[in-house]
Amino acid sequence: ERCAPNYAGWPNCVPACTNDFCNGRAVEIKGNYPTCTCVCQDLFEGSRCERCRKQYAGANCGQCAKGYTGYPSCIDDCTETSVSCQGPATAVRQASAGFCVCDCKKGFAGATCSGCALGYEDWPYCTDSCTVLHVSCNATNAVAVGGKSPFCTCTCRDNFGGQRCDRCAYGFTGPNCSQCATGFDFGGATFPGCTDGCLDVAISCNNRAFGLSGGPGAACNCDCIDRFNGSARCDVCRRGLTGETCNECLPGFVNYPDCIETCSVPATSCNGHGLSVTGSYPDCRCTCKHGWAGTRCDVCARGFTGASCTK
Repeated sequence: ERCAPNYAGWPNCVPACTNDFCNGRAVEIKGNYPTCTCVCQDLFEGSRCERCRKQYAGANCGQCAKGYTGYPSCIDDCTETSVSCQGPATAVRQASAGFCVCDCKKGFAGATCSGCALGYEDWPYCTDSCTVLHVSCNATNAVAVGGKSPFCTCTCRDNFGGQRCDRCAYGFTGPNCSQCATGFDFGGATFPGCTDGCLDVAISCNNRAFGLSGGPGAACNCDCIDRFNGSARCDVCRRGLTGETCNECLPGFVNYPDCIETCSVPATSCNGHGLSVTGSYPDCRCTCKHGWAGTRCDVCARGFTGASCTK
């Protein structure tokens, strides 16, 4: 009339909270079954002390894991970015003071890449915040930046164009874009009055259109190839695409060339104003930052106003 070994609580006789429950790796066991709590030996962790702590490896956690050195202390040896860096990094090295320094990928900053660089926001994604001219645009050729990530809008200086003001505007060429491009001398026009006759898809539509109408002396109408239909001149990617030739998906979109939204990146799905996002396209549901509201965080919350939805 008693419980068998490793069982307790006569007459129910449930498994006892013994070191067997903790794989023989506990220094103390608390509570009653089934809510036993294992206080693990130094090398082990887990609810039942079932695995090595991150810096240990091997049978019975008897050696340092990759990226650590000096068993049994096993300290970070600054050789593995996955160990030393909290954010995306291309390399890691040991500084003269002894601590690790990571070479962060674009958009990330800090010794361990644990924050966003100037002009980027929403760690751990660190997407372009559309607030710093030299980050979002070619600062030499731009005068202002606005918009919402990932679709920043650069206002270019005269004669410059492109999504980042990183090339000559249509109709201009040469050093500092100070000459009329081929085909923009309609009617004998000369710089800076370069005029498009709307006669050639390659000239008027960046060679990215099926057809062309309009002009001369008026805006050309380009029937853009699908992936370039973000602007009238076929020089801006449609939503979900990025790259010099719109040849890849933005973060938060998958399956090029369709680039379907995944509702997984707040900066993309929530207009740069979300804390998190769930759901599936087209019904992404955003949890908005303070001051913002709407399923896509695209309107000001009640009591907030202005472009930045401040009180």
